[in-house]
Amino acid sequence: MDNIRATEDHRRAPTGAAFGSPSPPPPPEVPPPPELPPVPEEPQGVSPPLAPAPAPEGLREHTTRPGQSDQVMPIEDLGTARPPSSGELDRSLGGQERQPMLDVLRGFALLGILVMNIQSFSMPSPAYVVPTAWGDLEGGNFVVWLIAYLFFDQRFITIFSVLFGAGIVLLAERNLQAGRPPASIHYRRMAALFAIGLLHAYLVWYGDILLIYAVCGSLAYLVWRLSPASLAVLGGTLYALPSGFLMLLGIAMVYAPADIVAELQEYWSSFVFEVDEEVAAFRGSWLEQMPARFELALEMHTKGMLIAIPGITGLMLLGMAAIKWGWLTGKRPQSSYVVPVWLALCVGLPLAVVGAIYNFAIDWDYRWQSFGFQFGYWAAPVMSAGWIGLVVLLVRAGVLGWLEEALAAVGRLALSNYLLQSLICTTIFYGHGFGLFGEVSRVGQVGFVLLVWLIQVPLSVWWFRGFGQGPVERLLRKIAYGGSQSIAPDRA
Repeated sequence: MDNIRATEDHRRAPTGAAFGSPSPPPPPEVPPPPELPPVPEEPQGVSPPLAPAPAPEGLREHTTRPGQSDQVMPIEDLGTARPPSSGELDRSLGGQERQPMLDVLRGFALLGILVMNIQSFSMPSPAYVVPTAWGDLEGGNFVVWLIAYLFFDQRFITIFSVLFGAGIVLLAERNLQAGRPPASIHYRRMAALFAIGLLHAYLVWYGDILLIYAVCGSLAYLVWRLSPASLAVLGGTLYALPSGFLMLLGIAMVYAPADIVAELQEYWSSFVFEVDEEVAAFRGSWLEQMPARFELALEMHTKGMLIAIPGITGLMLLGMAAIKWGWLTGKRPQSSYVVPVWLALCVGLPLAVVGAIYNFAIDWDYRWQSFGFQFGYWAAPVMSAGWIGLVVLLVRAGVLGWLEEALAAVGRLALSNYLLQSLICTTIFYGHGFGLFGEVSRVGQVGFVLLVWLIQVPLSVWWFRGFGQGPVERLLRKIAYGGSQSIAPDRA
């Protein structure tokens, strides 16, 4: 680890007269200052307001400026610090310290995630991985799938993971500046997020990502003080681990004994093609859905963790590096955002196209899926960086107009909006609601995506203007900081 304490030698020049010069006359006597009146005691139960010295502007954006060494924060947890009042939280976490660009990017990512998640909401789970496993894939349905695969698949969850890592750094810095224990606050937040994800996954929708984020965020926090370069190297290494694991698995499949291949083929066939039971379950009542939902969620939280934990933790570390470099705040030179857009078009997109061609060429055969996975996996960070660059360029150009405010409002309420998407979509597609599970084509899914957006965007703008904070965000904040917190409007 490259924890480098940034220090400066502040040397004072001699204040006395030059050597050999005559001594100055003694200064006149100064009368002692008048005795100050005693400070009145504060009313019992009222905490004195914090008044920390304002942090340098660069520190608000990232820990380390480009070209400088790390700025290592004190290690002490300050566990005896008193809980902050609502006003103190507004001054330290909101106001001018908020990064508006991050809110816009977060809202953009939240809406984009639904383009992929709608498949899991409305179709059997194998159809997300193997598009031929359910429904028609001809004509318009193929076009919709191809656009989602090339431009959305793994792209927006990557952006969201990067922003999650950036948020860890910003909150830790702000809490340190305010004299609050950053580690205690962070892990209380992660514990609350874990609990919310657990309820969401096993009671609402098996595709929950919050529980995994809580685990990865707990790990990522351990190294947030590293330099941007160290975070980038470590993050890239972690992100590469799932790719290497699946590559080795694919090689092993080629040389595996025939009996093992036959067992795996039987397992894969039951996973991909026997979907009638899943369709019947999610068309049933809420209680009838429980066995299928529990089984799918448990599989994500066991086998899925092997891929998710290193990959998502790596993306969070890359987000930490990006916020420390100032890239995510939109304050880097223009070329820093133009280049990723071109890389997305010239490298990421062709890589994804090759992946689509390859997977159809092998007919999505499980024995070669480990190799087909590589194309989309490595196209994802390149395409995601291009999406971020494009959004930053549009915001800086001032061409988004009202859409910029709308995306920022969605981003400020991202956690509440994420859960709201699940409630809306499970009501539409599951049996306790309208029961459309397995009946909507991919073209039809586009209409439901637009419907949810039309609900969430104006609702987010209205709620943000009136309350400034989402209901789930308020709960998470109350658990992390303790005490009674109001939903006072916060338009920072």
